[in-house]
Amino acid sequence: MFAGKSWSNPMTKPRRALRLPAVEQKTGMKKSQILDAVAKGHFPKPFNVLPGGRAIAWDEDELDEHLERQMAAREDA
Repeated sequence: MFAGKSWSNPMTKPRRALRLPAVEQKTGMKKSQILDAVAKGHFPKPFNVLPGGRAIAWDEDELDEHLERQMAAREDA
């Protein structure tokens, strides 16, 4: 899921799990827009914070990569 990156590798930027309010703030999207985009495969999927738990979060690096791709696509258009 995390493409070889570690949550605790001291040589890299620490990994961050962002909960929905932080994702809304980072993207400017609202909950319904985010969840709809996830369902359509247009936005990174969240993960469960605890096995069997209800809390979900997004990997900040995956969100950053997604936003970079969207900005690059805008520039190519």
